[in-house]
This record gives sequence, C-alpha cells and structure tokens, in this order.
Amino acid sequence: ERLKGQALRSRIAALAQSPTDEMMTKATNESLVMTFNNPGGPLVRGLSQLKNSIPEIGYVFPFVRTPTNLIKYSLKRTPLSVLMPSTLREIKAGGAERARALSMIVVGSSLQAWIYNQAANGVFTGHGPPSRSERESRAVAGETPYSVKLGGKSYTLNRLDPLSYIIGTAADLQQ
Repeated sequence: ERLKGQALRSRIAALAQSPTDEMMTKATNESLVMTFNNPGGPLVRGLSQLKNSIPEIGYVFPFVRTPTNLIKYSLKRTPLSVLMPSTLREIKAGGAERARALSMIVVGSSLQAWIYNQAANGVFTGHGPPSRSERESRAVAGETPYSVKLGGKSYTLNRLDPLSYIIGTAADLQQ
C-alpha cells in the first residue's frame, strides 16, 4: 500500500484489530505447520488411511501426521529438499517463496556442516558405533547418544525436535 508515517501505523493498527480473511487463513495454516499438525501430502494421507482401515497398525504406528511433518520439516533444511515437490514449487514460484525455500536449504545445510565438524571434535554425538558393546562402553565413559557436550557434561538433544533430527543426522554422518 506504500503508506508511511502515521498512515502506516494507523493501517497496521486497523489490520491488527480486524485482520482480513486472507490474513487469518495464512495465520491458521502457518500455526498448523509450526506445530507439525498440517494435514500433509499424499504420503501422510495414505498412511493415515491405512492406519484407519487396519486398526491394529495403530499399535505399531500410533502417530503418523506429526512424526512425518517433523521429518519433512528437517528434510526441507537440507540439499535433499530439492527432491521434494513442495520445494520445487516454491523455487519455481520465484520471489519471496523462492528466497524462503533457498534460505532454508542454505541455513540448514550450513548448520549441519558446522555440527558435522563439531561432532568430529567430540562436541556432538550421534547414535554411536554399530556394535552394542562399543556403545555400552562409551556410555560407561559418559558419552550419551544424540547429545552435546558442554563443560565436560553431556546433555541429550532428544527433546529438541525438529532441531534434534538435523543435529543427529549431521552427527551420524560424521561417525
């Protein structure tokens, strides 16, 4: 609207008081994405339908939507994101959508590169060695899987989803 000064402040106040339908729709959609409750794509819908048609699957996979959305959120922040149709659509759209999609890839990949380097220096840990006995001996020595070591103490990263997926993947790749 190219407003400035008091006109801009008044317009912002008016929209805050009475947001447009488009603003409300975007806010609702974004809230679903940020809480990992968005409906998901064909894969999520298919898994949900399978779970609903065969109730016993619910015992093995009690949750479908949120875990799938967490993984998708993490993948969108890696170079593998360009294999996802949603990322390709965003890049092709141009403008702010393209910039956002590319920035997620660059920032996420940069973070993973840094974590990979820090994992090589023992700051971050991944799953650990394939051998159970080796993992157990590391646990006795104080190494916790999927953790960060700060001040000589390990802190688990398990509750930091979706960031823990990004960190854990980079640490696992280093091992």
